Amino acid sequence: MSVWHWHRTVRFFLVFALATTVALDFAATRVLAQSGSNASVYRIFTQVRFPQQQGQTGNDTRQFVGTGFLVSGKRIVVTNNHVTSVFIEAGGRRVLPTETSYFIGIVRNGNAVGVRARLVASLPEKDLAILEAAEDLPGTAFTIADYDPV
Repeated sequence: MSVWHWHRTVRFFLVFALATTVALDFAATRVLAQSGSNASVYRIFTQVRFPQQQGQTGNDTRQFVGTGFLVSGKRIVVTNNHVTSVFIEAGGRRVLPTETSYFIGIVRNGNAVGVRARLVASLPEKDLAILEAAEDLPGTAFTIADYDPV
């Protein structure tokens, strides 16, 4: 292959890559706009307090973040179990939190707000968890199937 053909091939792939990137960016923007107007996907915050470890002063409070989506009515949200069931490793052992709080992040009147939630169910083997919001959430529930799963 001559040098001229090599440059032409490289130019073709660069143009193709640029066009693909632009198309994907537009597609992502459209999806974000749809989910933003529907607002059925939420940020899930798990705030935990761990017992004091040896040599530590004050509380060990941490926050973990994940994603969840509305699946039923206006309050039932599904997320991953690893977002809601957290622990730390200390001294070669698993340390569970002494206090756990759940919040579902929404935008209300242009401001980010955390709506309190409670853990309804946890399925570690499937890495799923179900939360119930303390108040109605904006958006509509996702239709996952058009039949009642057994």
